Amino acid sequence: RYFLLAFTGIAGGPFQPMETVTGGTSAATARVVGEISATPLKYVALSGTLQSGETLTGGTSGAAAALIRKAGGQLLEAQFLIELEFLHGRKQLQSTPVISFLKY
Repeated sequence: RYFLLAFTGIAGGPFQPMETVTGGTSAATARVVGEISATPLKYVALSGTLQSGETLTGGTSGAAAALIRKAGGQLLEAQFLIELEFLHGRKQLQSTPVISFLKY
C-alpha cells in the first residue's frame, strides 16, 4: 500500500529509491518509492504516521550500504563527520562498524 505526502523541507535530500526517511516532527519512518525529488512523495509506511508539511530526513547511508551489498560488495566500515543519534542511522547499517567524529 502506497501513500503520498506533501512535504515542506528536505534535510539531506533528494531521496533515493528504497531510502528510509524519518519525519522531523512525528518521528515516523517510511520507505521511498517512485519519484525521488517530486512532491508529493510516494512512500510505504514503516512505523508511525508522517504528517503533511513536516521536514523529512533521509537514510542515505543505509541505502548506500544496501546497494553495495546487493552488488556483491562487502562494507567493512562506515565513517561520518556528524552522527545524529536520534535518527538511529546505525540500525540501517546492520552489523557494519560505525565511526562518528561528532555525535548529537
